[in-house]
Amino acid sequence: MAATVQYVPKEKIYPYLGYAWPSIGVAFVREDLPGMVKEFVEAHERRHLIQRRDRHWIWLELDATIFLDWKLLPGFMAAFCMSMTPARLRLLWRRLRGEK
Repeated sequence: MAATVQYVPKEKIYPYLGYAWPSIGVAFVREDLPGMVKEFVEAHERRHLIQRRDRHWIWLELDATIFLDWKLLPGFMAAFCMSMTPARLRLLWRRLRGEK
């Protein structure tokens, strides 16, 4: 199955910047993101689509970030800054506690 990326309105996946659905081979990326952030998030979510799913989510996030092309570093840094919002921090806290 070929992986595809769909750009979606912010409201569809907020507070996520992107979301990978490996079972159907689709990555969703917010269409409102700035260009360099969108490029990073797309590459990050594409990496999620090919990962083994038997690993802890923290490892999957590190893997999807660390093994990307370093040309995407400015987009990563901007995405990191965009993630310092109450909604994104609550999402991270829920995930760290094992909640969905």
